[in-house]
Amino acid sequence: MSPQTPHLTRQLGLLGLTATGICSMIGASIYIVPFMIQRNVPGIGPYVLPAFLVAAIPAIFAALAYIILASAMPRAGGSYLYASRAIHPYLGFVASFSQWFGLSIVIGVIAYVVVPFFRDVAVALDWLDLAEYLEKPWIRVCLALSFLWVFVYVNILGAKFYERTLIPLMILMFALGGIVIVSGLSFDHSDFLAALAEKEGRML
Repeated sequence: MSPQTPHLTRQLGLLGLTATGICSMIGASIYIVPFMIQRNVPGIGPYVLPAFLVAAIPAIFAALAYIILASAMPRAGGSYLYASRAIHPYLGFVASFSQWFGLSIVIGVIAYVVVPFFRDVAVALDWLDLAEYLEKPWIRVCLALSFLWVFVYVNILGAKFYERTLIPLMILMFALGGIVIVSGLSFDHSDFLAALAEKEGRML
């Protein structure tokens, strides 16, 4: 009797796997980065959306490279497997560790800067008490840590619960991302300046 080879069980469906890929590529930064750029770099308004489109070009090539590698080496392991087989196991470790470390930093930064995004939404809705509450440093840190640990707990609960959580989040991400894109196409920097003069009395 031949020994059984170990293999991973398939627990994610096609929709869950697609949601994982989409959410890991887009994430929450699509809501934060355009607004932060608009607020801190005057006159950049018309160039934000073309910049995202230009940035999509290398992302497409990276996706094609991963498709080719996954077809050639259909095993679990990701970047570690590809780099270790093609170059050297140590370089595979460096590639996978660097990717993990970079993503860990990005997740922490996004969790921290998403709180001011909620604060700005509260200001826009005239919920000034909530906005002032979200401005406190200890509240900001505690909320960021809460976001991180909630999703850690979701992963601990298993793939099925993860899938049931991630798919609605992907739909919400597309809905909110659509609002950001439509707003970017509907308003330019002069509209932002007019709103700033009306709300805060500031002229740039």
